[in-house]
Amino acid sequence: MISNINFNKELAELIGVFIGDGFIGKYDSHYHVEFVGNKIFDKAYYYFLANIITKHFNVKPRFKIENNALRMLVTYKEFFNFIKNLGFPVGIKNKSVRIPAHLYKSNLIKYIIRGIFSSDGFLFLDKRKIYKNHYARIGFCTKSKGLFKQVKKILNQ
Repeated sequence: MISNINFNKELAELIGVFIGDGFIGKYDSHYHVEFVGNKIFDKAYYYFLANIITKHFNVKPRFKIENNALRMLVTYKEFFNFIKNLGFPVGIKNKSVRIPAHLYKSNLIKYIIRGIFSSDGFLFLDKRKIYKNHYARIGFCTKSKGLFKQVKKILNQ
């Protein structure tokens, strides 16, 4: 249990997506949790995540489209505190984000990794002529060296 919320595989995946595409902010008395994805490719997945948030926190996220971005916004203090109490910083986190130690060692780590790859991962076929057949590659991008090292260690295990 983390606060009064039962931390389960759905929330673990949501936290993985937060690690990749989310941030929290507090502006005066306003609490702000936002996820930013692609308006086309992430739409169905973000609605899936919104249902998880509604199920566990009884609040409906709002959606906004700007250019090619789909923004899912939750302005609910309890959800903000849930994320913050897991150990995530308020504000910019892209270079410093890591999987918090108590989650890194949990039995739900594979769901966190699933969320990270859902937000910042990719799959492509390498079609270079040096390969007889197309070669599938899986990867992910992050500015955080610490997160990169954590994910590498988990995948190597």
